[in-house]
Amino acid sequence: EKSSEREGDQGVGEGFCRSRGGDNVHISEDGLVARHLDDTGELMGGVLLSARPLESGRAGLYFEVELKELRPDACFDGLTVGVTATRPPQVQGDPPTVEHIPKTWAVGYDGQMWDSGTELLTYVDWDPRCVLEGDTVGVLVTAQEGELLVFHNGVPCCPGPRGIPVSSERLYAVVDLLG
Repeated sequence: EKSSEREGDQGVGEGFCRSRGGDNVHISEDGLVARHLDDTGELMGGVLLSARPLESGRAGLYFEVELKELRPDACFDGLTVGVTATRPPQVQGDPPTVEHIPKTWAVGYDGQMWDSGTELLTYVDWDPRCVLEGDTVGVLVTAQEGELLVFHNGVPCCPGPRGIPVSSERLYAVVDLLG
């Protein structure tokens, strides 16, 4: 995916961390818009983290992104979204994808999820390569089960990893403009 934007108050807690975009991503001054600079989809390194931990609501932690622009050609992978307990300053270098960040749980890629607990990529019932310009993708980590659920245009579409330490760790949004 080429660009994401924070959506209202449910967006990525006060925007993306500007120091975490890497060389392949441009993040707006206000941190609310990010764009991968590679139009071909061949370069990785489009990992973004929220500037602040996500705020807990009644159901758990929630954020969403809106796709403002897509690459012109189909890509092998798609948008990847999730959460991490790793604070932005603790991320080493410019990780090629989100699973290279410790304590991270995510769904996306080519229809897979990453579970930091098992350290495995597993296929899921949602393929992010189906998102269109203008679509929103939301992430809810439930307060009780610590289960990551993905929403596409407000419709729940995919359960992800479970057992995320939602009550014992401060979690940050993680978005990978992969694909």
